Amino acid sequence: MDHNTDKTRSQPIDADDDAFSRSLGEIESVSPDHEWDAGDMGCGELVFHLSIRLKPMHPGQLLKLTARDLGVPQDLPAWCRLTGHHLTYANHPIYLLRRRED
Repeated sequence: MDHNTDKTRSQPIDADDDAFSRSLGEIESVSPDHEWDAGDMGCGELVFHLSIRLKPMHPGQLLKLTARDLGVPQDLPAWCRLTGHHLTYANHPIYLLRRRED
């Protein structure tokens, strides 16, 4: 049996806010201000619609995103770094984003 594993699968997702743990128990105790189930939407379309959903939110508000596309664990942290929004929780397919300050 080959004990070599794909290390990209075991790497933690780049959540950038220490206020939240990646444990499911803690995510259940957080009340997001908004929720959106993006289903299997591809990342290009997802970040377009995500921008539209985050724009009317107040700075600091939380959006709970459910996104099942397999590219989201890599693409969403990068998009957050580029746009200034904070990925506070990431455990595919559930993500919590804190809207950036204006």
